[in-house]
Amino acid sequence: MGDKVFSGVMIEMTDEAGNAVMCFSGASDKNESLWGVHYQSNKPNEN
Repeated sequence: MGDKVFSGVMIEMTDEAGNAVMCFSGASDKNESLWGVHYQSNKPNEN
């Protein structure tokens, strides 16, 4: 996030419905935190 440095974790898992997701959380030395989730597509790449 800009020039801020966060340390954290990222994990691949499934949500309550069984969908594949990537989740992450992090914290800065300024006591700021962030988290997020990315739903992975089951469709093949269309290049």
